[in-house]
Amino acid sequence: MIPPLPPDETLADRAAGLWLGLELGLAMAARSPEALTVEAFLVAGVADTILKTETMEPEELVASWLRQPLPPDGLRPAQTALVLALLDAGHEPGPAVEIATRSTSRPGLDPPLLRSLPIAVATVGRGLLLRVWSRRAVMTTHRDPSSVLLGFAVPRFAQDLLIHADLGLSLARTTQALREDAPESVIRALQPLEIGQAVPGGEDAAAVVQAAVHALSTAGSWDEAVSQAASRALPGDQALILTAALAGALFGAGPLRGRLEPERESWAESQAVGLLGHARKHQRDPLPPLVRAAGG
Repeated sequence: MIPPLPPDETLADRAAGLWLGLELGLAMAARSPEALTVEAFLVAGVADTILKTETMEPEELVASWLRQPLPPDGLRPAQTALVLALLDAGHEPGPAVEIATRSTSRPGLDPPLLRSLPIAVATVGRGLLLRVWSRRAVMTTHRDPSSVLLGFAVPRFAQDLLIHADLGLSLARTTQALREDAPESVIRALQPLEIGQAVPGGEDAAAVVQAAVHALSTAGSWDEAVSQAASRALPGDQALILTAALAGALFGAGPLRGRLEPERESWAESQAVGLLGHARKHQRDPLPPLVRAAGG
């Protein structure tokens, strides 16, 4: 049985909390001397694609990403930056990912996790579509199993927090959604560490997710969760940004309003309203063809 959605005003508050938390996390991570990684700049393109096209076609998504200026990715570019550069140069998507996978000197860094957060809001009440869209968004640049699975786990977890605002239940439901496909290393990323243990380090997908999960599990407020994640002290840390967004979904927008510049706060709330409006508008749409073909 599918659990009922919370009242509209409650869901709207949590969706606004997710986006305000994301923006605050981006601002905190950007204070470091090193630039944010490319992944942090892809979130807006995903939201823009959904709001303008009402779907998630890879071609439209890539075009949206390439329309905006992306930061330089240093002397050893990560996979996302390499794939986008190859696509911009005219390579086909499949070969571009293959070339980047062989070429990058740090394949585990800059994992594709943040980009799917808008999908969590836009597909509320449509969990099967969440799986399809997040897979498309991730596989544009990454096709290794860990990235694909955790790239789905993050928006699934975020969506459960939006609906239930219950950390334990959301972790359990997300783990169950992955159980048949995921290796133990991926499942472990969704399990908090023992009380008193430090937030784990590492910048690969599993380490980023586990850091966010552990920071949330030890916190009673948005500020406590973000403080825990910030203890990793990594420049431009994706785990800090992810924790800030997830904690916003968990604790709501109330504690976060008034912390951004007014124009930025208004824009963030409008993004949440637009994405949630998309979910409501399409809630009774038929299942996507890919899900039907898979026997879903």
